[in-house]
Amino acid sequence: MKNICVIKTKLIKRFASLIFIGLVLTLFNSCRPALGSSWYPRTSDDTGMSMYITEILISDNPVIAVLSETPIDEIDRLKKFSAADTYIVTVPPSVDEIYVDNIKVNAVSSLSKKEPVLVDVKINGEGTPLVPGQTVPITIKIIDNAGKYSTIEKIIKITQSEPYNLELKSLEICGIDAISGAVTVPYKYSVIDPSKITAKFKYGENETVIPVDIENSPVELKENETVNIKIMVKGKKGQYKDFQKDISITREAKTEGEDEALQLLEMYILGIKAEIGKTALVPENTQTLNSDDVILSFKKFGYIPAEISPKPAVFGNEDIVSLKLSVAAKEGKYQAWEMDITVKKSSEVLYNPIDKKGNKKYVIQINTILENIDPFVYYDENYEFHSSKFDDWVLYMPSMSGIIASYKFTPGTWTGIPNVCNNVPDEIGSGLKAIDNIKIYRYKTRADRWAKHGGYVPNADPNDSRFYFYRFTANASAGIKADNSMFCVDRYSKFLFYYSDPSYLKNIFGNIVPQNWVDYATPTSGDHVQFGKPFYMSDPVGYVKEDGSVVMYQWIKDNINASNYHAQENSIFTKPAEKKPNGAGFSPYRNPIEITKTEVTKEINPKYTVSEPVIMGQPSSIYAHVGDSVYFEIKVLPAPSGEILSYQWYKRSKIDGSIDEKIDGAIQAKYVPDTSAEIDAYCYCIIQNKNTANGKITEVKSEEVKFRLVPGSGQIIIDAEPPKILKQPEGASAAIGSSEEISLSVIAESVDGGNLTYQWFKADNETDEGSPINNASAETYKFVPTTASEHNEFYYCVITNTNTNVSGNTTAIRKSMRAKIAVEALYSIIFSVSGDEGGTLTALYKGKPINSGDYVKKGDKVRFIATPDAAYYIKQWVGAEPVSSMPDLTIADLIVPDQNVFVSVAFERRMRLKITPKIYNESLKSWSTADGDHFNHKYIKGVHLAHNFKIKVESDSPELLKSWNRKFNVENNGGKWIKVDSADFVDTAVYKSAENGFLDNIYNSFTNMKITLSNHLIKANRHDYWWAEWTTLGGGTVYPLQAIDDNSSFPLIYNEASETWTVDTANVQIKQSVEIPLPQEYEGTKPDPNRKISYKNVTITYDQDFTLTAGEEKDFVITYTVNNPDTKSEGTIKVIYTISWK
Repeated sequence: MKNICVIKTKLIKRFASLIFIGLVLTLFNSCRPALGSSWYPRTSDDTGMSMYITEILISDNPVIAVLSETPIDEIDRLKKFSAADTYIVTVPPSVDEIYVDNIKVNAVSSLSKKEPVLVDVKINGEGTPLVPGQTVPITIKIIDNAGKYSTIEKIIKITQSEPYNLELKSLEICGIDAISGAVTVPYKYSVIDPSKITAKFKYGENETVIPVDIENSPVELKENETVNIKIMVKGKKGQYKDFQKDISITREAKTEGEDEALQLLEMYILGIKAEIGKTALVPENTQTLNSDDVILSFKKFGYIPAEISPKPAVFGNEDIVSLKLSVAAKEGKYQAWEMDITVKKSSEVLYNPIDKKGNKKYVIQINTILENIDPFVYYDENYEFHSSKFDDWVLYMPSMSGIIASYKFTPGTWTGIPNVCNNVPDEIGSGLKAIDNIKIYRYKTRADRWAKHGGYVPNADPNDSRFYFYRFTANASAGIKADNSMFCVDRYSKFLFYYSDPSYLKNIFGNIVPQNWVDYATPTSGDHVQFGKPFYMSDPVGYVKEDGSVVMYQWIKDNINASNYHAQENSIFTKPAEKKPNGAGFSPYRNPIEITKTEVTKEINPKYTVSEPVIMGQPSSIYAHVGDSVYFEIKVLPAPSGEILSYQWYKRSKIDGSIDEKIDGAIQAKYVPDTSAEIDAYCYCIIQNKNTANGKITEVKSEEVKFRLVPGSGQIIIDAEPPKILKQPEGASAAIGSSEEISLSVIAESVDGGNLTYQWFKADNETDEGSPINNASAETYKFVPTTASEHNEFYYCVITNTNTNVSGNTTAIRKSMRAKIAVEALYSIIFSVSGDEGGTLTALYKGKPINSGDYVKKGDKVRFIATPDAAYYIKQWVGAEPVSSMPDLTIADLIVPDQNVFVSVAFERRMRLKITPKIYNESLKSWSTADGDHFNHKYIKGVHLAHNFKIKVESDSPELLKSWNRKFNVENNGGKWIKVDSADFVDTAVYKSAENGFLDNIYNSFTNMKITLSNHLIKANRHDYWWAEWTTLGGGTVYPLQAIDDNSSFPLIYNEASETWTVDTANVQIKQSVEIPLPQEYEGTKPDPNRKISYKNVTITYDQDFTLTAGEEKDFVITYTVNNPDTKSEGTIKVIYTISWK
């Protein structure tokens, strides 16, 4: 704050009886705020007594004084600490904003006796955001609550530490210590995913386990091989930075006789594929999960039924359940297996099958919709924390600063009817403001609150049941007994409301004592003003945190100090109250709660035919004796809605293509064959799916497996098993005339320990056998296709498993699926961000991202999505057509022509500047002789003001100028006279505001930007008949107009590099004079057309350290303190400019 002029005044020392308010109590206010800082100028008549500041804590972190000399001893250290002007402190990353509640100051009356002085702390504005690694100065003023000592002003430079580096304290992988960075795990662990890692980290004073991610999870482990994995932790704002570490993992070899370790390849839940190692998503309407809903496919072994625990898993009211999946060991085959997973319901998930042509069954549209919810439904007993805590808590007032108490809900027991508890501590406050024998009462209904205190019976309101109402009694000095209403707590929303005000404000030695508290709803009487709405429609006064701590908004503290307890609906509040110290606003019950929901709509795709069955578990070969009990089984993903799966099993005597025989009655997924006779054949299953809506049918064939039964106890001859294909080769496209290399790959595994060999084939169509390709005998085949003209080529791989340990056929083959290579009229799509600045550009082809330079078929559509960075907007598209339905132009489409295409998007920076001027009347009053005051002249509770606030914005754009103007009326009364009216009246502790966004403009150039704020402000009194400077007989002295500001100007300048507005203090112009000429709009008015307007005894201060960074909204405050008895002007008023730069 900057002290521009200090005008002498005399501070009247008044007898101080006690004023106290917890929330709504004031007993006595001993004196006005002490003067003596640049905010509250001290006069030469003051005693000049000073207190000593011994400690300042910012969020529990002690500050360090900036000294020029080294203290010689402890007393000298305290003396120099107290005398310092500037202090420094570093706070942890978790402290991202400083509010007045974060600042604690200890003071003493003398350094010898060290008697504590109870002080209050104020800062300019309601909160100061911090930036990691940067120093932010704030100015605080320290006020002695008893008014004995002068106010002290200090500058504190606060640096927020960068987020902590994570220090890895312990690491276990598969339960084995891996802190060294290398670990060997048992053979049974075939893959590593995050669930198998426990990592404990330290950051700051915290040491805790933090979940890690793994790059490219899950990572496969192979016997006797070492793989390197990267574990990662994503940084948490205000806590810690990103972390990553490489770990080497070696898997032990399988020991002789040890069964195979299962390795999960695929997992489906309710037919929806889940990513291994990540949260599985299921449709929003899912209520329970059973074992049959989970399908697992394992490497080598394919589908194996799994159990889940709990069984069933029930979501209930939750969106997430935790499951343990397990497979029992099968001796001679595989070991037991288990995995923990999390399953989450999601509105964006749907089982959406695909037909052979790639058409999805449903056309899915995900809409973000705004839904209005009744606030009495939205705020329920479970909101934030359960309402039952208020039954387990008692309410205490731990301390009192001046006449403002602090509050804390804490575990305890109420006794008696009504519920009562003794306050802890029994006495709070100091000096004449101390109170003791404090008892706090709780009422669960309003009717109970008033039953023995006036007997008021409120109208029935079902919403009252969510509130508990509080009152307290206490002993004060001079034998005064306090019996006052407190707040009520909304157990559901956790906001605090006033529900009562005093009907009598008793004046004792110039101090206001509230008495006779009544419900807001009772008719107006005395000093009570009826509130015509339910009390919970007034502005909340504070809120309760989950730990029971209570935060009171600054406006209610100001109202308490001004003896204003009426229900408030402040028109300056444009949004509901928020749970943060500077989050004051209107009632959360005023408007419906607007929430954003994701709505998924689905329609049948008319192009869709029928989905091909997806086999998750192939049948296994059977080698047994005649008469043994055996079965074949196939596992398929569930049929989509409206479609029906059917099964038919077949057998064939030889693998070479002899006649297939349909097996009568074998029409289920599980087939139990007749084992009464010897057989040597192959079995397979045809699975058919029929779409009942359109009659379309498709079918797939399972793998052919061996079925061999030998008689009696004869030797069972076992053949080599066909390989298991884990990954099929995928088709690709090539552009005519291109020479790009194409790579086809197949991944297969021997299920019986044999060796695999490969041979690739080329065919001209989907059915011909084609011819083997020379030198194409590996898992991967790379080649350059012939691209002279449009045509298709087909490639597949024959994988042979050779197992010399079996007693039968030692080889078995499996053919891969055919990969189609289409040589087409394709054209390159090259896209970029113009200037590489302002955002990103993504291209989608058939719903999937493509890279710049990829080829796309002529006539197909490519969709481009531009994502601007913060404050950037789309300026121009080149090469693609913006979608007209998107007003922000973030989406553009391209129909590929018969040539290569270049697409670019240009972003431009735009910032929106909004400025709203306001007046806050802290304590300034007008003198009145009008109406009932004619024979009882007095100050009225408020002030008449004429004003003209000008806002000028200069930049590369045309200059912008706006004025918020209110003039006094000039009327004829035997000549022209100035007259006041209710439109120019501003009550104390009330805001008057221009419309929100009074100045509202968008800028895309920020060079030489400057905002100039200038204020013209005149105060008038209310004399007879509301004339400003005229009375009749008995009206007493006429007190003239008071000039408060004569167009002082406050420039703010913009720094493009730091994206910050600051005050250009060197060019601030404060208008200082004893008087000013009569403004032009009042020329010729009586009593003297040539009179001057007094400018005497006005102090103007403003926030020199004001900063506003891109993305913020803050108040720039100019404070006017007037003390001029010649114009009956005494008090403080603030002009506030709410500036938003986003």
